[in-house]
Amino acid sequence: MAHLANPEPEFATKEVADLYHDFQRRMGFPAVPNFIKTQGHSIAAARGTWALVERVHVGGILPRTLKEMMFVAISRERASRYCEAAHLAVYANTVADATGMPADDMLAQF
Repeated sequence: MAHLANPEPEFATKEVADLYHDFQRRMGFPAVPNFIKTQGHSIAAARGTWALVERVHVGGILPRTLKEMMFVAISRERASRYCEAAHLAVYANTVADATGMPADDMLAQF
C-alpha cells in the first residue's frame, strides 16, 4: 500500500497553512491534528471538513464541554479508541481551562 505523507504546516501551501492555523487557533489545540493534515493535499476537502467541524465544535449554543462529553460517549459506543482518546483530551483541557482543575484530574474521572 502506498503511503502519502501529511503536509506539515511548515511545508504546506500558504492556503493550507492558513487553514491549519485557523483550525488550531479556533479549536485551542497545541498542534494541527492528523485528521486535518491528511486532507492538506486538497484545500477543498480541508475547507469542507473545517467548515463542518467549526460549526459543530465551535459554534452553536451548547457549551464545548458538553459537546466533548457527547463525542466521548459516541466514540466509546462506536469503539473508536483514537476518537475517544482525542475527545477525552479535548474535554479535559477545555474543563481545565474553564475551572483551573488539572486536566489529569479530569481524565481520572473516566
